[in-house]
Amino acid sequence: GSLPEYLKDVADGLILTLEARGTFVSDQDLALSLPPQFRMDNVERESGRAVKVRFTEALPAIPEVLSVTSPKGKFKIGEPYKVTSAISLAGPEELRGASSRYPVWVQQRYLQLPPDLPQRVIDLAARVVGGVETPYDKASAVEDYLRTSYPYNLRVDPPPFNADGVDHFLFTLREGYSEYFGSTMAVMLRAVGVPARLAVGYTTGDQVGEQNLFSVTDSHSHAWVEVYFPEFGWVPFEPTPGKSLPGVYQPGAERPVVQKGGQADVVPFDEECFDGLEDCFNLTETESKFEFPFESDEGSSIIGLWPWLVSALVGLAVVGGSLRWLWGRFLAAPDNPRTAFKRMAQLASLASAGPTEFQTPYQFGNNLQEVLPAQRTPVSIIVSAYVRNRYGNKYSTASERRVLAVAWQRLRLPMLWAVIRRRVR
Repeated sequence: GSLPEYLKDVADGLILTLEARGTFVSDQDLALSLPPQFRMDNVERESGRAVKVRFTEALPAIPEVLSVTSPKGKFKIGEPYKVTSAISLAGPEELRGASSRYPVWVQQRYLQLPPDLPQRVIDLAARVVGGVETPYDKASAVEDYLRTSYPYNLRVDPPPFNADGVDHFLFTLREGYSEYFGSTMAVMLRAVGVPARLAVGYTTGDQVGEQNLFSVTDSHSHAWVEVYFPEFGWVPFEPTPGKSLPGVYQPGAERPVVQKGGQADVVPFDEECFDGLEDCFNLTETESKFEFPFESDEGSSIIGLWPWLVSALVGLAVVGGSLRWLWGRFLAAPDNPRTAFKRMAQLASLASAGPTEFQTPYQFGNNLQEVLPAQRTPVSIIVSAYVRNRYGNKYSTASERRVLAVAWQRLRLPMLWAVIRRRVR
């Protein structure tokens, strides 16, 4: 069978390395061309030439944050604390356009189903999402079905011994509280290939008299569903009737936010997160126009053809200088990963596909790959090299710089063409 897209990208990266370094490339250079989540097992050679590369995708030890503990231990009463978290701001149209190329750790953990799950649960899930294509629309269909088909009731009997809880809720009980609705939606989505998980939380409870005490019982709990979208992370859904998700405060709401392919100005990177990319931060449409002012000599008395000749020479100088400046700033082969990433971000910004302050480098790379699907491999190589250098303090070897240069040479003209198409609309 054919390889999944993300494995094709890895194979393309290895081929790119072989093209840049030749088939006598070292094992170390081949290993460096792999994305961070992959490790190379061995290289088979014939007469010194690499003919087969075996690699493995390693699941990260902690692919996501499930809980947070304080290094200080317990907090004292009245002691303030601060929590920073990431919240997806993606809207329905963005989620509809999200990729369904899920990481292996998502597939292995969040598409699992019990081996004895009753077939009628799977069949019902398929009927509910019948005719729907995108994961977002499937999630919305299941959410709407549960909210409109089953009433909310806190006083229900538990499932019989050895009964499947979801099957019992759907076909026998036909009413329940949030844990029933959430569990059922998660299972139905997994049954149709959409990764989902159950999330549970508590409110602060009821204050006990005038004391600084709160009573938190099971009635203060609530469960909902989170669906994974590769470009946006976990997005909550609320299948319980009569309940709604809390509103999300959008940071910097007074500023325009980038939407891929939209008309909004580019929101700059957060400077604390991306040192060394100062020139990318404020690259707005106005600032990106190439202007070269020249002062005129008002005291000149040259007449005849000289003004025309001087104007022509100045014009040629401006054009030549502009092209040279453009080449050096955006298109010349980079000498390190940060420069390559910076130039990629600058051109992407000019094409209204630049990074936002909410994105990690990998998220920006994933979005850019959706804009330029034929250039997935060069984008992946540049982003991976940048992350290793920026966050892993890994300095590039001569061979890695050659691979980086080849990746940029393949990427720069398609990106420049994307800028031109964006500007002439």
